[in-house]
Amino acid sequence: MGCIRAFVEAKENKTGRKPVHERREVLNAILYLLRTGCSWRHLPHDFPRWKSVYSQFRRWRLGGLFENIHDHLRGELRVLLKRNKEPNAGIADIQSVKTTEEGG
Repeated sequence: MGCIRAFVEAKENKTGRKPVHERREVLNAILYLLRTGCSWRHLPHDFPRWKSVYSQFRRWRLGGLFENIHDHLRGELRVLLKRNKEPNAGIADIQSVKTTEEGG
């Protein structure tokens, strides 16, 4: 979590109320959902309430948090592999798939 802490931690906000749940616990709940494939409502009780987790997930998704984390981790991995931090080329492979004229 060390490399993504800066993305997940909230900025100091002197207005409004403090968060009820730690952001780490919310992120752990989201990762649990991804790993197990369970539904939001079947989130175990040792995580925050599913509505709280889903609300934070939605805010993070709409804010682009997961894309930012992905881009950061991809760049760090590329540096470890001694490549440019940003990819500079792409390959597209287009294949046509033969289909029958009759629908199945």
